[in-house]
Amino acid sequence: MSLITTCMKWWTRFGVWRWHRLLDSPPSWPASTISRSRNPSMPVYNLFLLRQQLERHEGLRLLPYRDSLGHLTCGIGHLMTKPWTMPLVEAHYAEDVAEAEQALDQFMSWWRKLSDVRQRVLLDMCFNLGITKLLQFKLFLGFVRAGDYGHAADAMLKSLWAEQVKGRAVRLAAMMRSDRDQN
Repeated sequence: MSLITTCMKWWTRFGVWRWHRLLDSPPSWPASTISRSRNPSMPVYNLFLLRQQLERHEGLRLLPYRDSLGHLTCGIGHLMTKPWTMPLVEAHYAEDVAEAEQALDQFMSWWRKLSDVRQRVLLDMCFNLGITKLLQFKLFLGFVRAGDYGHAADAMLKSLWAEQVKGRAVRLAAMMRSDRDQN
């Protein structure tokens, strides 16, 4: 049996398939190298077996659910009611931006030829809407691709999205029109 035999994929909010690999057999490393213990005199435990044990008891869920006590939970028993730490915020942010970039690269490779400011407008919209909804802005995207940034900004402001996000749309449209950051 191979080390990695189970693959699951899920749809992210950016419309990009991601692969999740689960180990179903322990690596051939000695247990002492798979330990959290930093002090050699302390007992060690096998991280692989701990994960296997917790996955069996907690389950593995890719979507949030309510546990037996009604707490919002996701992953392997991760309570989502706990406050996030800054490293967790930064990790999720970096992953979300990378997914938005990947989606834009996949569906609109021309976006990389835009100025820094206009690239950030498209990234911001993809981050907010997801690539599937962003691609529905056909008139706007046509104007951007053609370099008609004034009409692109007008198209942004005439959308339902602009009504929903209000000031964000006004700032992004101004950035698209002027190629300058807005306060």
